[in-house]
Amino acid sequence: MPKIYYSKNTPQLERQPAQLGLTANDKYDGRFTDVEDDAWYIEHLQAALEAGIVDGKGDGTFDPYAKVTRAQASVMLARAIGFTGYDEDKLDKSKTIDTFSDREKIGDWSKNDVEFMIEAGIFSGRDNGTIFDPNGATTRAQTAVILNNYLKFVGFID
Repeated sequence: MPKIYYSKNTPQLERQPAQLGLTANDKYDGRFTDVEDDAWYIEHLQAALEAGIVDGKGDGTFDPYAKVTRAQASVMLARAIGFTGYDEDKLDKSKTIDTFSDREKIGDWSKNDVEFMIEAGIFSGRDNGTIFDPNGATTRAQTAVILNNYLKFVGFID
């Protein structure tokens, strides 16, 4: 595999959010046609599968080198929060996806999780908070901010 160098604005790849420090209990079962049993990230993927954080694309693939959209990242982090737990009093129920001019672009499959991420303060809007941009890719810099917000929300850091 070639060395890959990233800038802070490189879109985040789907395989990277699976690396949350979880431990796999079982060996990877080969469920995805595009993931090799000996892939360097296989233990991380298996741990995220077991925790219910990722589940692939629905067509038998995982697409490990695909860009992660903001909607997809919202769903994965909402699942991670379900795994780690959180203090419901930290949610700001006054925050809603209704404030985004592009709210109709947020798919039904991700709406509840996107709203949860907004209420939790993990995600915010783009363009001065006017849009969510659900299909926009998350960059490495944005992912750093999102993960920092996540870790604060679940109480792992101050």
